[in-house]
Parts: sequence; structure tokens; C-alpha cells
Amino acid sequence: MRPATFLCVLFIVCSACASRTGTRRPGTLASSPAGNLSVKVYTLPCPRSKVSHVKFAPGRNKLLSTAADESGISTLKIWNASSGEAMESFVNDTFIDQDAAFSHDGLTIAIGNQTVFLLWADNYKVRRSFQVDAYSDLRVIDVDQSLIYPWAIKNVEVLKKIHYVTCLAFSADDRLLVSGYENGQIKVWNTRYGNLLQTLRGGRFHGGILDVEFSPDGGHIAACQEDDKIRVWSYPRYEEKILRGHDQPVKVISFDPVNGYLASGGRDRKVKIWDVGRGEVLRTLSGHTGAVLALSFSRDGRYLASAGGDKTVRIWDVAAAQELVVLRDHHRAVNDLSFNANASLLASAGDDEAIRIWDISDLNLISDPRLVPQPLYPPRLVGAANFVDLSGDGVLEKGEEGKLIIEARNTGGDAAYQIVTMIVPDTLRPDLKIAQAPLIPQLLPGESVSLEVHVARAAEEKGQAVPAASGEEGFTIRMFECNGFHLFPVVRLKIILAAPR
Repeated sequence: MRPATFLCVLFIVCSACASRTGTRRPGTLASSPAGNLSVKVYTLPCPRSKVSHVKFAPGRNKLLSTAADESGISTLKIWNASSGEAMESFVNDTFIDQDAAFSHDGLTIAIGNQTVFLLWADNYKVRRSFQVDAYSDLRVIDVDQSLIYPWAIKNVEVLKKIHYVTCLAFSADDRLLVSGYENGQIKVWNTRYGNLLQTLRGGRFHGGILDVEFSPDGGHIAACQEDDKIRVWSYPRYEEKILRGHDQPVKVISFDPVNGYLASGGRDRKVKIWDVGRGEVLRTLSGHTGAVLALSFSRDGRYLASAGGDKTVRIWDVAAAQELVVLRDHHRAVNDLSFNANASLLASAGDDEAIRIWDISDLNLISDPRLVPQPLYPPRLVGAANFVDLSGDGVLEKGEEGKLIIEARNTGGDAAYQIVTMIVPDTLRPDLKIAQAPLIPQLLPGESVSLEVHVARAAEEKGQAVPAASGEEGFTIRMFECNGFHLFPVVRLKIILAAPR
């Protein structure tokens, strides 16, 4: 495992870059089907670098970008999108077109290269780095031959290849992170502990993962490669289904943050809107004259921005399948897009060594941000427990009964169903009897429920082997929801046991 200081060694803060401001270009003309529409745009320069990714921080006009020059030196920058000022700049000479993403709560930045790092978004210090041993494989080659014939190898050499991270995405509750790799693998991580939960494999002969996304309800992971398919895995069962509808390789995907529809774009110049559950194409958006390389939904899911090889940025009304406006100012392909929280700004990143910030507030895409529905977040179960005995002294004596009061609350954004409670004692005492906790059929967002579980301590009988009569007994309380959203953290409880009189 590479130490956490790895990132600090590679990142160099460029104070000279931090004072560079964007070039404002008011009145740059954009075209729309309804006629000419004046849209202000200003440019954030990234000299000698192709900009691969841009991401707005949730709820703020802070912008993250990654770019790489021809020598392989990659730069991550944090911008003030309102002023065009570069707030921080980090340089790394080993990143290869790395991806980066804000968590949904805006507190964490994930960055990928040979491994995945989590940074705190306020001070950019390393929060966690994930293990790299799962990213390498060993290849045995014949150094005297250009082709490999395992039965005729003479001089052998073992090569260790590092598979770089190509894309990243947080789950809606930020508890999970998915990372795609150039060898076609996808890894699912627990962001709190940094442990690897699952490794998924894309198409065997279709190269690296180009894009990976978590659905807003946490129930699906979608990915695309250099083929015409989209692979979708259910979570947490990891059952795979394949969506077919594009004629050429799919280059980018994006989930609607409210309704859970999936948008995809590819080399066939089409944008498709999918119902993932049914595996059906709902709408096809046509208009691009080059490959579609970038997609971004507005926060309310009503509007979709697309861009790509034809150097244009297009904004669509998803429900009407209608193109609202075409923005033209890039001189080369556009690689990424990002709406800010209220869809008044749209950032686009391109191969023309610049980021463009489009002021689209006059479009009134979201007239009142307070009316925007919140994205569908998965349920989040938290709990507490205490012990009550019949005598009221808090001590469980022999022959006495009591009850555990277990409280569960759903602090997430979606309902939890069929919640099973397990009460596991630290030791197996024959004199303690604990009843089974009742099933919780449903727990809506913001709701709480209280469970009463009967506890009894047997009276001492003649000839019975009696365990230690005094002290305390510890319990671990866990809750399991049918869709995999478990109680976190687990609840610990201790019961004081009285000595016999």
C-alpha cells in the first residue's frame, strides 16, 4: 500500500497560478433554434494543456478542473467560477489524464491516478488513500519475440503493469466510491474505511472504462467502454444487465439526479435517455455532428447539456426532447460539462486549452432554486439503545426481567423497507434470555421507531452451572435493510449484572 504522504509529495502548489484570473468576454454570441441569443461567456486559460474534466462543487460556484500537457504533466485547479480566479493549483508529473470529483456534500474531493485519494475540500489535505495492490498484474513475455507463444518462450521477463484510474463517482450518500480503470475493471470502495467491497469487470476486449456513475437511489452502477453497450450492475447484489441502443461506442453517461434516468452519448452522435429498470430507450436527442463526449444534468433533472467533437455545447429540454440553445465558442473538441447548483452557469472544458464559463441565467432554466426537488438519496439508518429493568435501578438481577429500548431513525432521503434487527451478546451466557426483535416493515425519511425487546435473567437453580454473577454484559445491535442500507454505525450497549444476595 502506498503511504498517504504520496499525494503530498507529488502535488506542488503553484502560487503564481493562484493569481491568474479568467479573461472575461461579455456578449459572445450563442445560437439557438429560436434565433440569436446573447450569452455571456468568459474563459479560464490553461496554457499548453488539454482540459479533460470540470466539476462544480455542490451548492457553490467553486469549480474543479484537471488538465494535462503533451509532456504528461497534469494539473488540478480549484477556481472561483464567479470571478475567474484560480484559488489553488496542484501539479503532478505522474498523473495520466486523471479524473477528480466532488462528493455530494461538498466536503471531499476524490482524485485518481495510480490509486484513489480523498482530499478534504477546505484545506486539500489527504483524508484517505486506497490500496494499490489490486491495480497491478503480472505479465510474462518473451523478450526475444514480438508475439507471445507460451509454449515457446525462451528468455522470460516479468513485467508489472499499473492500471491507472480513468473515472470516479460517489454514491448519492457519499458512503461509496466507484473507480474505473484502463484495464476494464471497476472497483467499489467504502469511503469511511477505505476497504475494497467489490471488483466488477467490463467487456473483456473493449479497453478501459471511459465513464462510471452511481444512480441517485444507490441501486445501480453504470459504466461504458469502447463498445456500443452500457453495462449496469445492481447494488449491492452486483447483478449485471447490458443496455443496447447505440450504433457505435458509448463515450459518456450521466444519471438524472431526480428521476434516475440515464443519459448516454457516443460516437454515433446521438444522446439517448434510458429507463434503466426496464432497459429501454425513452428518447433520442439528435443534433450533434460529431461524437458526444460530455453530458451534464441540471439539478432538477429537467435539462441536459451535451458537447463533443463538433465543438458545440447544446442544452436540451429532456421531457420535450427539444434543443433549447447551441453555444459556440470552443475551437476544438469539448471533453466535459458541469452545471452549477441553480443552472445559472455552465462550465465546459476542451482541447483548446481553456475552460469556458457560460452565463445562461437569462434562459431561466431554474427560476426559483428553492422549488428544485432534492435528489433521491438512499435511506440512512442511525440508532440508539438503552436498558430498562423492572426495579428501575438499572441493574439486572437473577430472576429479574427488563427490556431493551432500541430506537432507529431514517435520516436519509428515501424509505427503508423490511428492517431486521440483530442483537449479538459479547459472550454466551446461559442465564440471559433475549427475545427476537420485531421486524420494521417500513421507515420513511425523517421517521423514527422504537422497539422493545424482552430480556430476562434466569433464577439460580440447584445443580445449575452459574456463570460470573456480577459485572456487565455487552451487546452489539445491528440493523439490516432489504436493499442493503444497514444501520451505521452499529450500536453498543452494556447491561450491569447484579451479584446474588
